[in-house]
Amino acid sequence: MTSARESWNKLTWWQKILAVGATCVALYAAFGFLLLPRIVRYVLVEKVSPALNRQVGVSEIRFNPFALTADVTGFTIAEKDGNGEFVAFDALHANVELSSLIRLAVVVRDLRLDGPRINIRLDPEGRTNFADLAGDKQDPAPEKSEPLIVPLIIEPISVGNGTIVFEDQARGVTHVVDEINFQVPQFSSRKKDWTTFMTPTLSFRANGAPFNLEGQTRPFDNSLKTEFALNVMDLGLPQYWAYALASDNLQLAKGTLNLENKLVFERHEGRLPTFSLQGTITGRDIELTDDGEPVLSAASTEIVLDDISILNLQLGLRSVSLEKPFIKVVRKKDGSLNWMGYFTRGPAPANATAETKAATAEPENATAEVPVAVAGADNATQTPANATAQVDNATAGSPAAEAPEQPAKTLLLQIPEVRLTDGRVLFQDETLPTPFTKEVRELNLTITDLSTAANATTQAALRATTADGEELGVDGSFSVSPVQAKARVSARNLDVPSYAAYFKDALPMALASAKVDAGLGLVMAVGDKAPSLEDSTLEVRDLLLKAAGEAGAVQVGRLALDGIFVNMAAREVRTGMLTMDGASVSTGVDTNGRAAILDALSAPPASPAPPATDAPTAAPTGEAPAWRVASQGAALTGIDLRVTGQAAATPIRMGSLKVGPVSVDTAQSTVAVGPVDMNLAVDVTRLKTGDIDLAALFAPAPGAQKSPAPAPAKASQPAWKVGVEQFTLSGSQVVFTDQTLDKPVRLDIDQIAFKTTNISNDLTKAIPLDLSCRIEETGTVKATGDLVPSTLVTKGTLNLSKIPLSLASAYVAEAAAVDIPAGLLGGKLEWRMGEKGKERISGSLTADGLRVTEGRSKAEIFGFRSLGVQNLALNLTPLTLNIRQVDLVEPRGSFVIDGQGKTTLDRVKPAARKPAKPQPKAKTDDKSEGLKSLEVGVVNLKQGRFTFSDKTLSPQFESVVAPVDLTVTGFSLDPNKRAELDLTAIIDGSAPITAKGWISPLKDPVEANSTVTLKNLDLVALSPYSAKFIAYPVARGQLDWEASLNSENSTLDMRNAIKARQLELGDKVESPDAADVPVKMGLALLRDMSGDIAINLPVKGDLNDPKFSIGGIVMQAFLGLIVKAIASPFTLLASLVPDGGGEDMGKLAFPPGLAVPGPETMQRMQALADVLGQRPGLRISLAGHADPKGDRQAMADMQFRRKLQVIKFDDLPRKVREKTVLEELEITDEEYPDLLWEAYKDEPVEKEKNAIGLHKEVSREVQEAKLRELIKVTDEDLVRLAASRAEFVKNHMVQNLKLDAGRVFMGQTGPAALSGTSDVTVEVQN
Repeated sequence: MTSARESWNKLTWWQKILAVGATCVALYAAFGFLLLPRIVRYVLVEKVSPALNRQVGVSEIRFNPFALTADVTGFTIAEKDGNGEFVAFDALHANVELSSLIRLAVVVRDLRLDGPRINIRLDPEGRTNFADLAGDKQDPAPEKSEPLIVPLIIEPISVGNGTIVFEDQARGVTHVVDEINFQVPQFSSRKKDWTTFMTPTLSFRANGAPFNLEGQTRPFDNSLKTEFALNVMDLGLPQYWAYALASDNLQLAKGTLNLENKLVFERHEGRLPTFSLQGTITGRDIELTDDGEPVLSAASTEIVLDDISILNLQLGLRSVSLEKPFIKVVRKKDGSLNWMGYFTRGPAPANATAETKAATAEPENATAEVPVAVAGADNATQTPANATAQVDNATAGSPAAEAPEQPAKTLLLQIPEVRLTDGRVLFQDETLPTPFTKEVRELNLTITDLSTAANATTQAALRATTADGEELGVDGSFSVSPVQAKARVSARNLDVPSYAAYFKDALPMALASAKVDAGLGLVMAVGDKAPSLEDSTLEVRDLLLKAAGEAGAVQVGRLALDGIFVNMAAREVRTGMLTMDGASVSTGVDTNGRAAILDALSAPPASPAPPATDAPTAAPTGEAPAWRVASQGAALTGIDLRVTGQAAATPIRMGSLKVGPVSVDTAQSTVAVGPVDMNLAVDVTRLKTGDIDLAALFAPAPGAQKSPAPAPAKASQPAWKVGVEQFTLSGSQVVFTDQTLDKPVRLDIDQIAFKTTNISNDLTKAIPLDLSCRIEETGTVKATGDLVPSTLVTKGTLNLSKIPLSLASAYVAEAAAVDIPAGLLGGKLEWRMGEKGKERISGSLTADGLRVTEGRSKAEIFGFRSLGVQNLALNLTPLTLNIRQVDLVEPRGSFVIDGQGKTTLDRVKPAARKPAKPQPKAKTDDKSEGLKSLEVGVVNLKQGRFTFSDKTLSPQFESVVAPVDLTVTGFSLDPNKRAELDLTAIIDGSAPITAKGWISPLKDPVEANSTVTLKNLDLVALSPYSAKFIAYPVARGQLDWEASLNSENSTLDMRNAIKARQLELGDKVESPDAADVPVKMGLALLRDMSGDIAINLPVKGDLNDPKFSIGGIVMQAFLGLIVKAIASPFTLLASLVPDGGGEDMGKLAFPPGLAVPGPETMQRMQALADVLGQRPGLRISLAGHADPKGDRQAMADMQFRRKLQVIKFDDLPRKVREKTVLEELEITDEEYPDLLWEAYKDEPVEKEKNAIGLHKEVSREVQEAKLRELIKVTDEDLVRLAASRAEFVKNHMVQNLKLDAGRVFMGQTGPAALSGTSDVTVEVQN
């Protein structure tokens, strides 16, 4: 030791220095080369390994103390269980420069790490393979450290071929990040280098996808300005889907991600740092599947980042585009959507929360909070909410750090263009009985200038089609701050039946087809809580609803509504015109003629019951909000009702229906409808059964019950007021066909115009009515009035003009085989109906140009120029009719007997028809049924013309009566009232006829009293008849006729005074119908001194006799006149003499037993003398007659009486006897017994005597019998009586009546005179 010290001391200073230096160098070299590696290995293996509880291994550690390099190779940290590596690297090399001393910094010339490897594993329980290294408690965050005293400079830093393996056993995936290469050309913490950019680069592969990161940064500068470019190529996304919070059935089947981004960060003093991101994010062939079925996909997704400044809340994207995106939305049977169950957060792994706390702790310099303020602030002037902590001490306490809190900023999002092309959406609804599917194709969306800046406007456009050919479109604009939007949504060819699964059970018929076009103007103004509609349109085309089987269908060609405005805030709805055209309802009919479609429409919907819910129903909290609805109206055209089947027809055709403005105010409970105009065509048919087809078509179903009347509204509910300004029916027509007739008739009514105004649901107010129409192209009907709906009281006027009477032809043909080819009806009527006891129709009627013809020959049988009914009044309760005057002008009538003997009446008699089935008579309590009273003041027939033709005669007979004027006054249904008649006419142009009197036509039997006068009737015209019935034509002569008729007390008494002037017959003709009588002789008997024939022809009859006929009696009497003239000329002549008594002058009656006639016979003899005086060519013979019985008894009585008269005469004083005629003595009853006894005693008859011999008194009867036994009247006495009677007549005619004795002859006498009559017969001598 001493020697060493001595040796040391012996050394010089420089030797000492050299020795010390050499020693230090040796020690330094030994420590560096030998000792330090061992120390490091020891620490790693013996100290670190136990601390980590893992085996740490190093292949080689080398230090070069002179070159200042260190190399470590083969470093590993094994897994805790020793199986495999946890952390390892192949080599670590570091080279420290000696220039560090000069540069006053640690300068590492080369820091290189090769082959680093890290294996991270997450077990199924969610624990990592390094969880035990973190300890049970997390150390508190270290306090802020001071900056390094010695700067560090590394030139360069490189990591090569690194690998990180992450095995996630909890999710069953493994991620490999390999080929990790990192390089920083120069790293310096020296302050003067803070403003110098470092340019690190990083590249690796993540699961095979290349990542490249390069850029520049100033990590130690206060600005921390950093710029990086990140590129990722074809990153497979399905490997990371396990970390998505999605259900197990949702899988990311494929998809790649490409990134080309630039990250910029820079901190600023006094304001938020800049943290922006630029570049492009591209996804390709992304597809999500649900149990293998795609639910979301996109061929390409590209996001071009323009400037994303995260801390400044600025998100700027240059563009966003999606190509061929697809999404499938399924509404499951429970009502939930498939996407609602895809992303659900499951329970976190047991240790996940604790292990991630450190990782999620906020960095020291991170901004504490960045609250988002409400929209509307100006982003350009915002200040940060909290000052960002500064790195160095100089700026840590700056005033900015203590700046007061500023208003929060809003997120500024800006995307100039968002584009989605060729997208597809598939929607399925499994909640319905029939699942619904709709696919949207060719979905294209473009959004331009999307921005959340204040008042920024964004434009958007969307186009799409569906698999059913539907087209959708949206064009609009919106702004986020303030929130407002305006869009035009359009839809074309929406196939409504494809949505039928939602409503088919609610429809009574199946929807076969329907297309919808819609245009919606959506507006969301500032402050609105709900969008509004502006100028929207809706159109339905080709709508077809079909009922089951052949029941019918409803078809609409086009239904459109435009100008739709809905303001949700103001609760206001406005629409334009509702238009519809080409609509029709077709229906089949059942066996009763009822529309089958009615059953389909009335069938209850088959909608399933709504699912039960346990949620309580919220009670109404108040009245419903008030709304105002206004519409410009409706215009409907071409609406038809069609009947299909064998009876195919279109009975109802609505040409148009126009409705004026409509407004509804629920607050005021009012509905106002503007003018309503309808054009309608209706075909109505009366079927052979008598039913109306339309009534049968809409008849209620058999057994259907009437719906109960709705319950009256509560008093608290305001009554609705409904009003229609005007209703008009214009240009309409009705065609009525009556098939009940043998020949169906058709009635056309067109140009129908109906108008009413101020219609309301106040049924007590009268509404005006105005109606006009045209009938069969010539007739017009106009009606004006009003109606009170509640009482159905109506009044008004009706004007008729030129109504064709030919319409009645077919109906008249049912009763008579006639036709009405011409005739027009007109008039003006006033009505008042509905008010009991005051129902009345009054006014006037006219008919012009009526013609009635025979149905087959078309020959006219009746007609007139005009018929006027003035001042008629028809009262309905009771039913009475009063007419002041009826004027019939120029009536025409024709009665023809054809060659077969058929009269006009025979020819128009209807053919025999099967009796109609009697209809049950409706029950009624009205006892006023039927016309109770008819009063007609005056009936005037003017200038009439009536013809009669008999074609059975040869030559044919024709007669014309014209003009005919008739006045009937006071016609009535009261049988006790009389109608006065006044008739004037001319027969065949020369024979005037007049009639005047009265008649009670409805009295049974008919009563009448009238006189008829006919003058100058040319009898030559009657030659056809005279030739037929008496075999002599009339060569010359005229007829005058005066008749009086009285039919009172059921007895006809008709007196006819007929005078034929200068009547001459022609030569006899052959006629099988002629009577075989000496006609010319009869006429000769009738001619007077002037050659005229005057006849009084009385006609009498019992009107109660069912065989009674006035015409028959008159004709029989007239024809019998000629026969009577021949057979009993004086019977006829008696009727021709005014005082002839109308008895037969051919027999002059005498009293029984007398030869002197009574006063009546004396008058007849005077009449006979007068007739003979007028007819000097006549000679007579007289023949007396006696009645063997009557005259014999009378003569016996006279002889018996004369016996008594003689006894009385003998007892008279002489002077008395001189003045007394025996035959004139009267025998009184007092005298009779005594005179009878005296005669009995005087006559020689056998008498009984008493005891003293005197005549015994006997009874009067015995006395008379004994006396009459003595009286004998023989036939000779009677013959002499007959002759005496003839003698008396002759003597009286010649002596007293001055008749030429040469014209009176006595007829044959003798037993023939006992004819049984007591008269004298007068016979004409031939």
